[in-house]
Amino acid sequence: MKKVDLSTIKPFDMASVLLYSLPNAGKTHLMGQAAQYEVEHGGKPLYVVTDGEPSFNTLKGIGYTGEIVAVTSIDDCDEVVKQYAKAGLTLVVLDSLMGIVDFSFKAVTGGTRTPTLDKKGAKEWSEIKFQARRSINALKKLAPYFIAACHAMTTNQEGIGYVVNPAMIGQDAVLIAGRFDYVGFMETGRIGARVARLVHFERMNNTLTRWNGVNRLTKAIEIPDDVNGWELLRGYFTGELKEKKA
Repeated sequence: MKKVDLSTIKPFDMASVLLYSLPNAGKTHLMGQAAQYEVEHGGKPLYVVTDGEPSFNTLKGIGYTGEIVAVTSIDDCDEVVKQYAKAGLTLVVLDSLMGIVDFSFKAVTGGTRTPTLDKKGAKEWSEIKFQARRSINALKKLAPYFIAACHAMTTNQEGIGYVVNPAMIGQDAVLIAGRFDYVGFMETGRIGARVARLVHFERMNNTLTRWNGVNRLTKAIEIPDDVNGWELLRGYFTGELKEKKA
């Protein structure tokens, strides 16, 4: 046993981040810029694509020059983890989280049916969730920084109203999100006369967010439309940046 002096503890230069939004809010754009920032500052990013052509077109449009791998199955994900385990990556981007969930479905059921509600089906649901979490956790361990994207899902819950969560399997929206240090809801919003990219990590009514760092936020972070947006976010994660008081 030893005593710990918290004044000597520095924020870790590492983070796992889940970004989710309604379609066309700019998740791939932001994550591609983050990966390109790493390239331009001597880092080694890996962009893992599960969604195919749309992501490639966006990455090409922003001029991303780092490594990209396309995966189409859980086996492909395992191969990526094996191949890059000792590559010295600084950032891994997963676009998107739902692709991993889809791959897990296919691995367990063959992709031709939905698990039933009997004992066999319950076992299959558990296996699907296990496969998804295993792959996500393995990818997270490849680099100190990990960003994953996911669509948002809006549901009308009795007694609560409309609730916004990552689009996951049932309660897994909360369970998987809880495995990330930060969960941010991304949207485009108007600030004065201009349209801005905003990421909400602050506590919001009926919208799932998570902030597991220092200097808790009370408002959204405005992300500039260039590679420096990642430098800004990382500054908040490490505690180097603080929210300006109104």
